Amino acid sequence: MLVAITCTKKDFLLYQRSLFKSLNNFMVSFGDSVFFIIVFQDKDRNSFNYFGTFLKSFPEKSYFFKEVGYLSVSRARNDAIKYAKLNGFNRFIFHDVSLVYTLDYLNWVKRQSSSNLLSGSYEFTDDLDSPGTNESSSIVEFNSFRDNFVCSYVFPLNAKLPSFDERFGPGESSVFTSGEDFLFLRRFFQLNSDMHSFLRFRGIGILHPPRPTDYSKHLAYAKGQGKIHQIYLLEEKSLYAVWRCVLFFGNALCRTLLLKRNWLKILSLRLKGFFDTNVKV
Repeated sequence: MLVAITCTKKDFLLYQRSLFKSLNNFMVSFGDSVFFIIVFQDKDRNSFNYFGTFLKSFPEKSYFFKEVGYLSVSRARNDAIKYAKLNGFNRFIFHDVSLVYTLDYLNWVKRQSSSNLLSGSYEFTDDLDSPGTNESSSIVEFNSFRDNFVCSYVFPLNAKLPSFDERFGPGESSVFTSGEDFLFLRRFFQLNSDMHSFLRFRGIGILHPPRPTDYSKHLAYAKGQGKIHQIYLLEEKSLYAVWRCVLFFGNALCRTLLLKRNWLKILSLRLKGFFDTNVKV
């Protein structure tokens, strides 16, 4: 299994404690059967001594620290996909630097066939410890809006993996700072229609830091979310797609009327993304 961690220098240093916890859980569960690639994005290349970080606790043969001079989540993930395909791995996980994968979940993944698409549930929390044992699972059907967190999947590399659209996602040259997961997963399930139903771990598989209460994430994601709703509507051309757009803008309008922080800006950016005609997908 290849686990791909993509991060900037700032986030790597900020989340060292939780990242150590997560990678150690992988090592405890999978041992020599897991390998990590860390795509470390830093404009000032070769200036960071990663040997002095928590990585000194892991065998050097268990990871590849790849320093790159660009800042782009989607480009870093594409580099990791290429590495996975070139080096013969059978399973692949995108691991955001702020996440912790629980030991219960990873032990469950280990017992599943490497040819199956798998998924884990996640919880927003500051607690780095798993909140109890629950190893139940069930078959679920992919939903474009409910199941669009790419880090919650274990991808089999016998499937067709698309590339991330580098115009989407956090990065210095991207047009939209969000939407990369939505587009990647939508394309993945178009290429692999036989995997539209997959097995999901029902316990807490992934611990995700809580979102800020000041709606700053909503503001950062607003334009990209508007664009993906445009894409979804144009591709689906259905009453359900229209209803999704009504809900999307209705939510923003209600929060604007309630004078929630940044919601007028958020509504404006959602509309700007939705009516964008410059970026063709």
